[in-house]
Amino acid sequence: MIQNSIKQNEDEYLKFCLDCYYTKEEEFDIGVKPKSKRFSSSLEKQKFIEEYTKKKKTELCKNFMLKGSCKFDTECSYAHGYAELLPKVHLHQNYKTKLCKNFINNGWCNYGQRCQYIHPENSLNKIKTHKLQSYDKQVSQQKINVNNQNLAEQIIILYSELLQKLSFSPQFSISNLPRLSYFIRLGEHKI
Repeated sequence: MIQNSIKQNEDEYLKFCLDCYYTKEEEFDIGVKPKSKRFSSSLEKQKFIEEYTKKKKTELCKNFMLKGSCKFDTECSYAHGYAELLPKVHLHQNYKTKLCKNFINNGWCNYGQRCQYIHPENSLNKIKTHKLQSYDKQVSQQKINVNNQNLAEQIIILYSELLQKLSFSPQFSISNLPRLSYFIRLGEHKI
């Protein structure tokens, strides 16, 4: 009994090692190898094939995208590049209408982009209207302007402090600006 169990474990280990040896390390395991499917009728088989073909070429092939090749070549169910990518017509009407509980609770989701629920960083941004997007651009531009103004004020203050440390009288004019880069470089070396 024990020897049979040991023999079985050895056989499984050897099979595992052989699988590892014959599988390229950088190749993704794209999915679970399907069990042979038995259908009770030809109608059931036809329906299964129709559903399967709806999903074909609707996602990018990970192997092809990373390595530039795929062992399945033209028989691959996944798209080899964006040119082959087809729209997903098989999606449920409630697809991406609710937040993903796993992502909200754990900060990640096993399904990633393939998840049928919303992950805060993806689909919610797609819902924004053009008006909101243009408003966001205006706000961003205002922030950049404020940051640039603050940066200019900080440079003037640092320039003034530096001139005072070097016993110069600070006179702010455009003619002093060429000296500014010299003082900035000097300031990096900690006077």
